[in-house]
Amino acid sequence: MAHSKAERDALLLACFDSLVELSAPEREARLAALRQEDPELAAALTAMLAADGTDGALEAVPGLVAALHIQNSEEADGGALSIGDEVGPFVLQRCLGQGGMGEVWLATRTQDGFHQQVALKRIRRGMNSATALRRFQAERRILAELSHPHIARFIDGGVDARGLPWYAMSYVEGLPLNRYVQVHALGVRERVALLLQVTDAVAHAQNQLIVHRDLKPSNVLVDGEGVPHLLDFGIAKLLVGEGTQAETLTAEQALTPMYAAPEQIQGGRISTATDVYALGAMLYELLTDSLPHARAGLSLAALVAQVRGEISERPSLRLRQRTATGEFRSGRRGWAIDADLDAIVLNALRSEPERRYASAAALAD
Repeated sequence: MAHSKAERDALLLACFDSLVELSAPEREARLAALRQEDPELAAALTAMLAADGTDGALEAVPGLVAALHIQNSEEADGGALSIGDEVGPFVLQRCLGQGGMGEVWLATRTQDGFHQQVALKRIRRGMNSATALRRFQAERRILAELSHPHIARFIDGGVDARGLPWYAMSYVEGLPLNRYVQVHALGVRERVALLLQVTDAVAHAQNQLIVHRDLKPSNVLVDGEGVPHLLDFGIAKLLVGEGTQAETLTAEQALTPMYAAPEQIQGGRISTATDVYALGAMLYELLTDSLPHARAGLSLAALVAQVRGEISERPSLRLRQRTATGEFRSGRRGWAIDADLDAIVLNALRSEPERRYASAAALAD
């Protein structure tokens, strides 16, 4: 049966997704069988697999990215997801949110007597450039490699009928970390304990040579049992090299300024210490209900200039100042941040990455 170009591209991406998860012997056996059935498809898949380690899998097939972009533009009116749509084995229930690259839906799967809720993320229509497709593909693969009680669990993934990639992860119903500690009026020890659980999740990712690069309270949901779950590895990067200060090859201007390390804002090299800075900023906020630095509303140029001379104020001093001015409710009076905790936070927030804790594990210790 003849396939349209769109159907052919969707089949190509679906086959690639299937093959890339196999061991080398299984992959070669599958390709050998495919060479007999469809030599052209097998050749394209072989090229994509060969380029996969260099992030060039999509460009390995001439015209694939351009074809997907044209297809997506032509189908813009009918490409939006809606309640009741089927994506893989899942049925969409409601939209949970949209980001710069993807949209996330609450979805369900009913099969063989069980019912499962997931958070399903699909790349957004109009965002299927080569860079966006590569990044989404990398995010999905990174999440699939991680297994930790405080990281949202990868469940399934694939390519939809339009050739757009998607994946499903465990659905977490909860509050952002900073909101949770306020609603439940948690004390200092409880707040630090929550952040330590997040730090352990980040350490697990770093042990897999992954740096998150966008740690912030809204990317940590705390469920009804008080368990935090780290989300959104959308701009995470695989690390290269050896040692605790392993670095990424490049740094991209994709960040949240209030929690970003100076080297991110300045376009410098990213390391495990970059995530340490964000963890320090989150801990500072949990302890004082304020951010360590005033960066809101600044342009990138202004941010670059500001971070050169940033010095973090001790959390204990910020807490005393805010308490004295009546910014806290009476329940916060009597709080105390000891000198050791001050020192830990300030060390994590040092401007120079080499002077911070080298990794999340070092911060937790």
